[in-house]
Amino acid sequence: MNKKELRNMKLLEATDELIKLAKEDVPVRDKGYYTEQLIYQRGLYLRAEVENNILKVAFYLAEYLSTDCRKPVYTLYIDKKNDVFKGYDYRTKKWSESMLDKTIFSKWLYQENSYMKEADTALIQKYLESEYDDAFYALYVYQREQRHRRLGIERLAEMAEKSGNYPEFYLLSLQP
Repeated sequence: MNKKELRNMKLLEATDELIKLAKEDVPVRDKGYYTEQLIYQRGLYLRAEVENNILKVAFYLAEYLSTDCRKPVYTLYIDKKNDVFKGYDYRTKKWSESMLDKTIFSKWLYQENSYMKEADTALIQKYLESEYDDAFYALYVYQREQRHRRLGIERLAEMAEKSGNYPEFYLLSLQP
């Protein structure tokens, strides 16, 4: 999965339905002690598609969709066959191998207030062979497991289990 191949793929633009939902997603001002921020009911919208056996997941923020911006903020590409993933951040125009919990989307990871059509959710679950109902969390779990495989954590786990000696960094890596 090279960057040139990914760049040549069709851009997953926001649908009219997503823009309509985002416009209805009126933010509420949340005044903190030092800061004031806008909180959306959903805030994050996702679409998914498989092209050339690669899963593409586009991430849109409500503040952009509500201004009729159809371009995603971020697109995650997953090639399950080759066990790799890459992301492209359209704001910084950079490629990334960051996991979703290390991006601006981390606050939606454990909240169930993002929006994705049921068909897209089913597509992600089927592609990743995931049992999680929340497709966004399923993406994160896939990334975490892939990263563990890549770093050889499974081998570490086997060795630790045999010896009964669990290194601290291994125990921390098991936490979500």
